[in-house]
Amino acid sequence: MLLKKKLEEREKTWENEKRELIETIEDYKKQNSHLHARILSLTTQIEENKVSLNNSRLKKKIALVGNPYNDIIKKQDEYDFFIVEESDLETYEFPEDIEECWVLNYRVNLRQRRQISKNPSVKNKNIQYIENFEQLVKKIKAENELGWDKNE
Repeated sequence: MLLKKKLEEREKTWENEKRELIETIEDYKKQNSHLHARILSLTTQIEENKVSLNNSRLKKKIALVGNPYNDIIKKQDEYDFFIVEESDLETYEFPEDIEECWVLNYRVNLRQRRQISKNPSVKNKNIQYIENFEQLVKKIKAENELGWDKNE
């Protein structure tokens, strides 16, 4: 009889412990679901922020002397090109906010190149001379791969 009573008490204790453990497991499942939802929400926010950051990324401003007459220039997300026609060089005022001046040697003659280097609005800018269209394309691709970013 005493043994039976002890067995019943032990069964009640186990049932109580089992119920408590089941409740604890359910609480953990709820917390896990909540944390999973939070992770998904944060992941979505991170992706949206990346897209927003990429869209608001500052473009490198470049004066391109000598129009290459190619759409590759218009398709650039990294650059804001100011195309300067060779015929406009004598009177052209380069914008103050340009960072570099790329001169297409195959479109601009030697006299015009000298005009560029003497132009006061481009004096303190980085002037780079590009020999041919292929070199221009390689330069654009190389700088894109470097991931130039004014925000860094």
